Amino acid sequence: MGVYQAAFYTEIVVSSAEKPNYAITSVELVIDREPDYGCQPANMVFTAYATFTTNGPLEFKFRWYQQDGNNSGIQTVKMTEAGKKTFTRVWKLGRAASQNSNRWFQIVVLEPVYKEYPLVKFTFECP
Repeated sequence: MGVYQAAFYTEIVVSSAEKPNYAITSVELVIDREPDYGCQPANMVFTAYATFTTNGPLEFKFRWYQQDGNNSGIQTVKMTEAGKKTFTRVWKLGRAASQNSNRWFQIVVLEPVYKEYPLVKFTFECP
């Protein structure tokens, strides 16, 4: 009851006219070689692991790029909460492939904010 013994109420309106500004907070790209050293008769397999971290629910699009032009299609990711998600991409090189240190993978986020992450280079040597 109010000061004058009369009922009163208040109405609270919660508006989210502005959406929270969630984003990708980091992308970690690492490359693993199988076998770790030496050469197999067929292929050496390089697997790239890209781990995306977000600070909230977010939908984003990205592509893998690689030195030989065998780039991926656009991939759409829906994160329902803050956290991490890891994606992989495989590149197989046979013994006959040219040996050098010019190969690389790259992640490019296309949406919601375009960002090119640094190239992650690796060396293919098959003694």
